[in-house]
Amino acid sequence: MTLTLAAPAPSAAPRSSASRCYGQATILMRRGGGLTTADAALVTAYLPGTSTPYPDALYGGPDATAPLAFPVATGGDGVVALWADAPGRLELEAVHPVLGRARGVLDLEPDPDAAPEPVDAYTKTESDARYLQAPLTAGQIPAEFLTQTEGDARYAALGAPGAVASVNGQTGVVVLAAADVGALTQAAADARYEPLDSAYTKGESDARYVPAALPDAKGDLLAASGPDALARLPLGTSGQVLTADSAQTLGVKWATPAAPGITSGYWQAGAGTTPKLTVQSSAPSSPATGDLWDW
Repeated sequence: MTLTLAAPAPSAAPRSSASRCYGQATILMRRGGGLTTADAALVTAYLPGTSTPYPDALYGGPDATAPLAFPVATGGDGVVALWADAPGRLELEAVHPVLGRARGVLDLEPDPDAAPEPVDAYTKTESDARYLQAPLTAGQIPAEFLTQTEGDARYAALGAPGAVASVNGQTGVVVLAAADVGALTQAAADARYEPLDSAYTKGESDARYVPAALPDAKGDLLAASGPDALARLPLGTSGQVLTADSAQTLGVKWATPAAPGITSGYWQAGAGTTPKLTVQSSAPSSPATGDLWDW
């Protein structure tokens, strides 16, 4: 005679409100030409193919809190039912005082028909030491949380909520125009901020930038009157040239160039005479052969 383990569908087991995994085995003994259930067999759970006890806690009921202590005895129907908190595969060894010993594999699987977990299973009870209670006491709030009490000097109290009397001086249905934007920014006298209306073009008084309006006519030049000081130099008249003049405020001016030093002259060449350039205001009184004149 031998012992055989059979595992019927988990749906035959009582439902578990904790959604535990479940497995059931019926211990059968072969007697004569058939099988019959074996009661009073001692059952122990091992890791499959080893003599190592199954490491996870196994329970004798869907809501049992104390794990089973193996070996456990089968009832009169030869059935042993096991529950666990997680799925797994184990090997049961059944020992009968008359029929001997047998082993068989049993899978612990979630029960698809188990009752849904109640809401308080997610919020946990106040007595569960793994979780903080709600509401929390002052001593349970970590220092870095922003749920401090009103007496915490590190934070400003929000004060009692109330109706908004006005927005930017307006009441009722408030519609802000472009002119209202400046009122919503810092005051113009606040040196830490640049007014919005000049943040990109910069004011003329800003010494870091050259005002775009400084040159205002065609041909205008910018010249320095001193360190970090620019001014406009208007264009001169046709024919004038830019001339350095330390007496001018900007150090330069437009001026008409002076006449050339040589106004007229002629080349004089003759027998026994070295060619030379003669400059004079009037024609020579005795021109010689070969003279070149230029007036």
